[in-house]
Amino acid sequence: RVAFSELSEDIVEQWLRGRSEVDADRRLGIMRFAQGSIGRVAMAMDYGLDGWLERVEPIIERMERGGGDPNDDLGGVMGELAGRFSEQWVAGRANASKDSANKLAVRLLLGMIADICRRRIVALSDPRQVDRTEQARACAPWLVGIDGVRLAEQQLRANVQGGWLLDNLCGHRGACFERIEAG
Repeated sequence: RVAFSELSEDIVEQWLRGRSEVDADRRLGIMRFAQGSIGRVAMAMDYGLDGWLERVEPIIERMERGGGDPNDDLGGVMGELAGRFSEQWVAGRANASKDSANKLAVRLLLGMIADICRRRIVALSDPRQVDRTEQARACAPWLVGIDGVRLAEQQLRANVQGGWLLDNLCGHRGACFERIEAG
C-alpha cells in the first residue's frame, strides 16, 4: 500500500488556475472540496460538487448559531445531493453499480462535513488565548461532529443505508449544539 499526502492549497490553486473552464468564483469551492486531491478537483468540476458546500454549509452555520430555519433538513439535503450524484455517476458509466455510487457519494459528503468541522476547530484554536476552557467549549461541537463522521463511516462500512446514516449524523450534530448551548 502506498500512501500519498494531500497537496497544499497553493499547489491545487496553481493547478486550477491553468484550467480556463474554472472561473474564480468556483475556484475556492473546488479547492475546499478537493482537500488536497487533484482527483477530487476533477470530480468537483465534472459533477458540480463544489456546489455541495453552498447548500450544506449555510445550514450548518444556522445550527451553530443555535437555531435556524425550521425548514432546514440537513439530512434530506445531503440525501438529495447524494442521490443526484449517484444518478449522474451511474448514467455516465457502463455497468456502474447504483449502490457503489451511493456509497461514494456518502463518503464524499462525510469528508466534506469532516473538513468543515476541522476548519472550524482550526479557526477557533488560538494558541495565544489564555482561557483554554472557553476555547475547548467553542471547539466541542466540532469535535463531536468529527466523532459523528467517524461513526457514520463505520456504519457505511457495515452497509447501513446512506439516507438513514446521513439523517443520524445530522441529528447527532444538532443535539450536540443544543447540549453545548444549554451548558
